[in-house]
Amino acid sequence: MSATIPFTLPQWAEHFRLMYRHRNSIVFPSNVDKAIFVTYAISTVGQVVRGRADKEHLPSRLATLCASVFAVVNISDDNRLLCRGLMHKYPERCCAYCKHDICDCGDNRPRFSSTANEESGQLNWKFYDWQTMLDIRYGAYNRDKGPYFIFARLSEEAQELLLFVSGFRQSNKEMVSGLDWMAQLASESADIVAWTLALASYYHVDMTMVMKNYYGKVCPGCKKEECGCPLIFRGSDETALVGTISK
Repeated sequence: MSATIPFTLPQWAEHFRLMYRHRNSIVFPSNVDKAIFVTYAISTVGQVVRGRADKEHLPSRLATLCASVFAVVNISDDNRLLCRGLMHKYPERCCAYCKHDICDCGDNRPRFSSTANEESGQLNWKFYDWQTMLDIRYGAYNRDKGPYFIFARLSEEAQELLLFVSGFRQSNKEMVSGLDWMAQLASESADIVAWTLALASYYHVDMTMVMKNYYGKVCPGCKKEECGCPLIFRGSDETALVGTISK
């Protein structure tokens, strides 16, 4: 990409599309496969939160988690899909629930009502902008609740994404139109990114620098602009794909 790093979120979407389009089409052929990858990435973050892995591994695992979310939203050709989901759920003006600059919803939040405006400039926000705004609005509450609470919420959002793409969560058992389906996918993915950034803020991880360092130029596994990590097969069966040799 010719854009200067750090990228805006739509630029990151395009960056990941180009870097992993071939690998993801093979390793994660279905939407469910992509959502399972997200839950796996979250589980590796959980190992750090629970003290089962050193905290030095947290930045790379948070970066991989963000990469997994881009694999999901890149189902769409619209590089702005994730950003639009974040704008809808977390508008610049105020909390979409309590309508205050600094959220005071507490444990009993009011009804959701978005104040998103595409002219606000959020479409051009970088990870730094999102992480800063979310920490100002929700950081005090999250720090009071602690890392286990943040991780639990992150895990819940991943389960919601998996249920949605699996087709188990459709209101009134009606088929969701293509447009509505993509909007819901954006919303579910946005929640995962928001809680990922909340966890990063709790541990003082600068996700802008982390994403730049791990994914800014090349795949961290094979060091190529378009991932060429060797595929891992089970035994001699080349139809039994297990994964890739990639960090």
